[in-house]
Amino acid sequence: KNLSKIGAIFYGAWDCTHCTAQKQLLGEKALELINYVECGKPEEFPIEAAKCQVAQIRVYPTWRSKHGKALEGLQSIKSLEE
Repeated sequence: KNLSKIGAIFYGAWDCTHCTAQKQLLGEKALELINYVECGKPEEFPIEAAKCQVAQIRVYPTWRSKHGKALEGLQSIKSLEE
C-alpha cells in the first residue's frame, strides 16, 4: 500500500528472472496494489514499452519514485520500505 501511495513504479519484463523473484517476494496481494509497467512486450503493450523508454529503464527490475529516485535490481522488502 505504501509503495502505491508514494507513487512508486515497478518496471519489469515478463522473462526477467529477477522480476519474477521480486514479484514472489512481494506476494500476489501486493502486486494487485502496485504500479507495474511491463517493458518486455512492446508489441503487446506498446504504451507501457514507451513508458519504459521515456523513463530510460536499463535494468530489470527497476523501481522509480515519483521524484525520480531509482532502485535497480532485485530489492528486499526492507530496501523498498526505506
